Amino acid sequence: MSKKPFLREALQALKPSEPYRLPKEKGPMQFRAPPPKEKKPKKIQSQKRSEFKPNSDQNNLRSKKRESDDFDYNDFAPKGKEVELVEKDGDFHIPHRLFEFIHKALNTKVEILVFQCLLRNTLGYRNHSCQVSQTFIAKWTGIAAPNVRRALRELEESKMVVLRSPGGANHDRAIYEIPIVKAILKNKSSKKSISDQSDLRSNEPENRDQNDLTSEINLISNKEIENKREKKSLSPSLEKYFENCFPSAKREREWGYFQKLSEEFPINDISLSLVWLLNNGIPNSKEPCHSPMNFLSHGIGQVLSAAKEEEHKFKHREQLENEKRQAEEAERTAVARDTERFEAAKKALAETYPNAGERQQFLSEQTNQILKGCPLPPKIAERLAIVEWYQGRATV
Repeated sequence: MSKKPFLREALQALKPSEPYRLPKEKGPMQFRAPPPKEKKPKKIQSQKRSEFKPNSDQNNLRSKKRESDDFDYNDFAPKGKEVELVEKDGDFHIPHRLFEFIHKALNTKVEILVFQCLLRNTLGYRNHSCQVSQTFIAKWTGIAAPNVRRALRELEESKMVVLRSPGGANHDRAIYEIPIVKAILKNKSSKKSISDQSDLRSNEPENRDQNDLTSEINLISNKEIENKREKKSLSPSLEKYFENCFPSAKREREWGYFQKLSEEFPINDISLSLVWLLNNGIPNSKEPCHSPMNFLSHGIGQVLSAAKEEEHKFKHREQLENEKRQAEEAERTAVARDTERFEAAKKALAETYPNAGERQQFLSEQTNQILKGCPLPPKIAERLAIVEWYQGRATV
């Protein structure tokens, strides 16, 4: 009896995933491979995070959208009034005592609003001066332009605001400085420097070698000497800019850009470009430039060409005015000299001919001789006759 049907039934009874083999005595070993397992795709960890944790840019966009969609300032405006806002999103912090001082020191509501606009554009940017136009102030405050001009005039008279550079007739921006903001920023910077020095001293070891102290003193003195030399080489406009540049971090950045510019351009060109940029603003847009040295580090070519062209026009106009002034002065000198000579000739004629009749007869004869050669008005001919007689008498 054959065993093949038995083996077939045994093979069918086995699970398809189990390997099997025939008995050793019945033949060689035979294996059946298990079916391949389906590989599931691995999930990327970054995709998981992006699904549940959006990045900071998405958060900022969502917050801005939520703020712009869910909050409108006009919801709190009086009924029937809609306010057009000039400012964008941001915060403005003002010292409490300064806020109280403004409302008690100024006289009218218009002065307070105009001063607050200037305060926003100075203290809001950590600076003591700003470059704004009267049109912008009127739009920011909602006050008519004539009232803005009157309020600015009163603020200047009370020394609350100082006009550093007046704007032109084409509604150009003027430069205003607020002395109280300058004092506040200077006080804050000095307090910060004192606190930094105290922190450094507290971190220093108590016992230091005398050689270390002398080396540090020499280092400080060398730095002071270098700073004085650098300051002497600066033009007055550059010195004024760096002295009034606040805060200190901005001054350091601007000084670094200036050092790079001074390696390629003369200091006179940098100073000329700086003055033009502060007075005229950014080329094409005419917007105020808050970091002039940073802008000049990549755009000095355009500014320098415009500044030199303006300087050439100014020098040409000044030369024409000087020539005109010199011509007028020469004419006045000639007239004064002729008048003095005529008075001397008249006095000499009176001494030579004391009799009035004889003097008049002599003058009429001399005048008729002049009129024969050249027709002139009688008074001018008489004057010329007296001068010619006096000159002939002097030569004799």
